[in-house]
Amino acid sequence: MELYNSNVGPDKISLQWIEHWDVLSFLVIVSAKVLYYGKQISPERFDMRLVQAPVIASVLTIAATSYLFKEKGRIKFLYIVNIVISLILISDTVYFRNFMDVISIGALRNGFLFKNILNNTFKVIEPFDFIYFLDLILLIPLIKIMKTVRRKPLSFNGRLVIFSVIFCLGITLDGKFIYKFSGTQPHPSTKISSSMYLTNSLGSINYHVLDIYNLLVDTIVN
Repeated sequence: MELYNSNVGPDKISLQWIEHWDVLSFLVIVSAKVLYYGKQISPERFDMRLVQAPVIASVLTIAATSYLFKEKGRIKFLYIVNIVISLILISDTVYFRNFMDVISIGALRNGFLFKNILNNTFKVIEPFDFIYFLDLILLIPLIKIMKTVRRKPLSFNGRLVIFSVIFCLGITLDGKFIYKFSGTQPHPSTKISSSMYLTNSLGSINYHVLDIYNLLVDTIVN
């Protein structure tokens, strides 16, 4: 089985990063955004060394999914996901400034609280919050430049193999971190809220994924 439509000689190995520049850029940029956000909302309790691995693992699973698309579709998928994550991080930042906590679906479902969030958003939002959009602007000329660089298209089987390997790696690592976290949660009576503790331990993406998961479980059970 060939990963590429044509063979690549040993003399071209050093240039293979170009073939995956979009995924690598997404992995680095989004991981940096999530880590930056965590440091901003909890500078005293946020430990970069402890949360870096679970953050990268969570982004890795998303990056792996992009290999289900062809080159143009992969770039669009990663760019759109980048926008969504940036919007979530901005929303989380503004919400934290209001309520000193991380936003949850439960809060959004609360009509009174949701109205309160909307009313206070424009009052506390700051220009620097939009730093999460900076890379999206800078990526536009880079994408145009990289379109002129000829890349060997991945075959369907090749994309499927890469997706399977990276996705399984990301899920396995992330699952390990989440399982380890489940045994270290603080008692409800502690001052640190469970949502803040989760975000500081696993990163923002994992927090929101688990928040959605818990909502689905509660909905099914009830």
